[in-house]
Amino acid sequence: MYYLRYMSTIFKLVNSLSEEERLGYYAFAKAKNKRPDVKNIQLFQYITSGIYKDLDMKLYGASNKNALHALTKRLQDSIIDYLAIHHFKGEQQQEMELLKRLLASRILLERKLYKLGWKQLEKAEKQARELELYALLNEIYHTQLQYIHVLEKPLEPLIKLVGRNQKWYAQEMKLAIVYARIKQQIGQSKNVLELIEQELAVHDIQLDQQLSYKSIYQLMNITAQAAHLELNYYAIYPFIQRAHHILTEKKHLAIRHTYYHLETLFIIANVYLRNKQFNQAQQVLDEIKHYKFSNTDHQRYALILSLVYNFTGNNDKAITVVASIKKGTPQLALAQATYLFHNLQFKEASITLRDIHHTDAWIEKNIGFNYLIKLKITQLLIHIERDQLDLVHSRLRSFVKKYRKELIARGEDRVLTYISFLQAYDNDPKIMTTTKFKDRVERSFTWIGVEREDLFVMSFYAWLKAKMEQRDTYAVTLDLVQSAINSSTDL
Repeated sequence: MYYLRYMSTIFKLVNSLSEEERLGYYAFAKAKNKRPDVKNIQLFQYITSGIYKDLDMKLYGASNKNALHALTKRLQDSIIDYLAIHHFKGEQQQEMELLKRLLASRILLERKLYKLGWKQLEKAEKQARELELYALLNEIYHTQLQYIHVLEKPLEPLIKLVGRNQKWYAQEMKLAIVYARIKQQIGQSKNVLELIEQELAVHDIQLDQQLSYKSIYQLMNITAQAAHLELNYYAIYPFIQRAHHILTEKKHLAIRHTYYHLETLFIIANVYLRNKQFNQAQQVLDEIKHYKFSNTDHQRYALILSLVYNFTGNNDKAITVVASIKKGTPQLALAQATYLFHNLQFKEASITLRDIHHTDAWIEKNIGFNYLIKLKITQLLIHIERDQLDLVHSRLRSFVKKYRKELIARGEDRVLTYISFLQAYDNDPKIMTTTKFKDRVERSFTWIGVEREDLFVMSFYAWLKAKMEQRDTYAVTLDLVQSAINSSTDL
């Protein structure tokens, strides 16, 4: 088991590299190795080519798990060394230059070259303020306080700067504590959005210009995770809009915070998408595509873009986007199956979902319970459309038996209500068009408003509505989405 976990780690590490990083690492490894055909480069090439099985046989000509394990460890360490060196030259360069300037100023001051040393401190202080490096500013101000009497500079203005910076630094540290506390409780609390509001209120933290780029990202990240868990992206929309506005005003810092900037853009694009603000989502995606992607980023981009296409009537484009991704995530597979389902390609949709080679337990732990339920319902609808009656009977019974208690505990009774409609259809498909059944749906199904409803939930309801009205599911889906857009005057 340890061996499998370790190999999984190296696969994830290599697959996280962008194309530029892969090429850079290859050059880095060749320069370090004495021979161009050493095993670590061969292993790296196998993994980047998507070859994961029997690697010891390919590398050594015989089964040798111990040697492969040792080689994997060396490759992992080598990639980490490369990433540290590569990114030291990039995003962290300005911060390191400031540290060097601070060190140089202290040396100059110790040598009694006061004016020259102070000048370097002033330059460092200005840059550190611009880059929101509050911890580094503490060190700069501490050094200035130590020598200010020698240069006969006014003390009170410096004390004010120290006080202001301490306030900002303290707020950043409080947010770090809040972030850590909420992250620990996500999955345990039934109302994560409420938990976030409580924690921010207790620590008196506001989303404003004084928060650093990283802090804003952390706030957006935990808020988006909460919305995902509760399927309530509508509730966080004003907050994300405000954060987007602040980050736009801080755009001059984006170059230094490339990682956080790209992550916030993905969050913003996804929240716009989930709130059916497709034009805004597309605009953010247009900004994202100018960045250099890792494989993971490319798949996230493809998922959001394809969803925008599908729910704006461009089903063919959505299918093309996801079809171009090799070995996509389970999230992409479910999206692709949905697009194929909308295009009446039920067999192809079924094949797509069969390619998700994970257990239910793995999916629930690593992706989430909500995704698992969507996957199961999508599979049920595909079986119904393909007239696989035996599978429909058994899967419906299994669904209720397996998930009923958990759904009730989570307050998701309407999923069970929906399953009861599928059971009624399974018993007698003709019942769907009767007035009695339509009245039952109207009385029983809790509809929280099209402008707030999750896109996948809307798709499930659209199928039901299409059967009742004897219309095309995709056409009904687009009607519901358009109704949501027309109703979203509050956004």
